[in-house]
Amino acid sequence: MAVGGHALDYERVGIAGEAGHDGTYRYPHGYAHWSRPFLYDTTEPGRSNRGHEFNTLSENDKRALLEYLKLL
Repeated sequence: MAVGGHALDYERVGIAGEAGHDGTYRYPHGYAHWSRPFLYDTTEPGRSNRGHEFNTLSENDKRALLEYLKLL
């Protein structure tokens, strides 16, 4: 994932852009970053993006919670 900028997708709550052929999300063409982006490799030890190992909410509940939090 390229990080360092602020083009956000408020619907998916993440980086605005599309995944390339390698699965890495890239900012939209022509976007001017406010800082120099770099590739954050989540496969390296200690850099996982998996979160907690337990699941307490269903996918529908997670989406509903995100929609609620957007209202705050």
